[in-house]
Amino acid sequence: MGDGAQEKSMGAAVPSDPISALWAVVEATNEYLGLRERERSHRHELDAYQALETERIKTAERVLTDYFDKVFSERRENFAELWSRLDVAAAAGDSSQVAQIMHGIVELAKSSPLSDLGELPKLREALNDPNHVWDL
Repeated sequence: MGDGAQEKSMGAAVPSDPISALWAVVEATNEYLGLRERERSHRHELDAYQALETERIKTAERVLTDYFDKVFSERRENFAELWSRLDVAAAAGDSSQVAQIMHGIVELAKSSPLSDLGELPKLREALNDPNHVWDL
């Protein structure tokens, strides 16, 4: 070491004179603090994004839960009504009515409440749109 020569330590040049060494520490500290602030800012952005996405998921969950409650409740009521009518028609011996009601039961059973939701990409697009109006 001598006369302004620099030592190598872990791949970085380390000045041999005290003033240069002090400035190297100050610069490294400033770099570190800048990086730390950028990373904190990035972390805040990620936290905000996470909160936003979590709220969107919860909102979608509430919408779907309401949808399923209403659709399946409606289906349950429809099936109950059809079975009740089938009992009445069968008790009356009305085979034409029994056939029509059985056809209605089969058609209702074949349909899926999820088919009304459409294609999944369209559903995702609707979930992404904060102004989308959900018709239930």
